[in-house]
Amino acid sequence: MTDTAGTYVAAIDQGTTSSRCAVFDHSGAIVAVDRREHRQIRPRPGWVEHDAAEIWSKVQAVVAGALARAGLRADRLSALGITNQRDTTVLWDRATGKPVHNALVRQDTRTAALCDELGGADGEDRFRELTGLSLAACRAGPKAAWLLDHVPGLRRRAESGEIAFGTVDSWLIWNLTGGADGGRHVTGVTNAARTMLMNLDTLRWDPFLLSALNVPEAVLPEIRSSAEVYGTAVGQLSGVPVASALVDQQAALFGQTWPDAGTGENTLKPDGVMPGDALLVRRQADVLGVPVIRPRVPEATCLGAACAAGVATGVWRDLGEPRPNWQREAHRTPATEAPVRDREYRNRRRAVEGSFGRLGEGGA
Repeated sequence: MTDTAGTYVAAIDQGTTSSRCAVFDHSGAIVAVDRREHRQIRPRPGWVEHDAAEIWSKVQAVVAGALARAGLRADRLSALGITNQRDTTVLWDRATGKPVHNALVRQDTRTAALCDELGGADGEDRFRELTGLSLAACRAGPKAAWLLDHVPGLRRRAESGEIAFGTVDSWLIWNLTGGADGGRHVTGVTNAARTMLMNLDTLRWDPFLLSALNVPEAVLPEIRSSAEVYGTAVGQLSGVPVASALVDQQAALFGQTWPDAGTGENTLKPDGVMPGDALLVRRQADVLGVPVIRPRVPEATCLGAACAAGVATGVWRDLGEPRPNWQREAHRTPATEAPVRDREYRNRRRAVEGSFGRLGEGGA
């Protein structure tokens, strides 16, 4: 894209407690942000659920809100990216587009017993060589298996192709691109890697893992790269390419470092809400002994998703183009002398080591 004047890219950040939409201009500056919280459903101790239909409704609201705050129509957007919290699991009816159960959230622990059973003698390391992951209740694969076994009739419907499975990126892409009327059932590779169903070497769903977890391949989305056009949005974003999907950690990393692999100086660059706490920033600099740089744009996850979508659609030509994103706003250098810092570190370490075993001695 040679004429970049008036170019905008939006990103949806679907978190555990809220949905956000941010609009960026070609320089990487935030033009507008809108945010809405959604419910945390806790039917039993240790169980955490979300209403996926509510999440989709909130996403539509924040997209409309961000565009309104920016004073833009959807046709001014060149691309849309998605970043999301990991592992939350959605199963929905392909024909109606309705979730068949509340989404099981990353923090939900109901699959702990199933994971113990799957681990057997190898424990949490049973699938690590194939997936790079420990076997844990937070993973999406065991959550999908639990739903298939505990929602009446669901496994039969899943095996016949009536049910779709996805992490939150899949759910949003499917709805954005048409839902039951032709929506694209895909997932970004960083999300697929968190399910415990993808082979890290092949970047494909692994037959052995699917068999072990008893998840039918018919429910799975197509695994795609993190930055490419998955489809074109309909509805309020009609015509906008949906062009990236990254897990929040990878999106933040991309937003922090692109196009540099590592922005030569030894520094700490916090993002999110932390940079706004001056005391915390100062303390971090003093304890670590390195400069702490506060970014001009703290929304690193949204920024990373937007940059990836922009690269996929030509807003930014490639990773070698001068960075459109990370700019510093403030720079805090350490004020504590090295001997003092080292002494405080040793004292802190002794205090921590001295606490070992205390709870077992009858303490509260």
